[in-house]
Amino acid sequence: MNIAFLISVYKDPAQLKRLINALQGDGSHFFIHVDKKVDISSFLQICPEFHADNQSLTYLEKRFPVYWGGFSQFKLIARKFASNKSEKLIEKLQKQW
Repeated sequence: MNIAFLISVYKDPAQLKRLINALQGDGSHFFIHVDKKVDISSFLQICPEFHADNQSLTYLEKRFPVYWGGFSQFKLIARKFASNKSEKLIEKLQKQW
């Protein structure tokens, strides 16, 4: 089964790497949205092993500021559903301390 993980992040790139390593498996694909309010460069450097094949990890190009409890969280989910990927299950993750 293909599973898409839609992960919204704004801090702690090392935590993102640990999460991806824990969830990675056959048919898994990670779509990473980095909040527009933060610099994306540290997130782009955390998982070079995933960038090599560019099959299991995609950073979303259209970034926007995400506010907790706001419409922007729904907007992120809606954009993923509008894409033409064939995942059977989409899991949205957003939790950072």
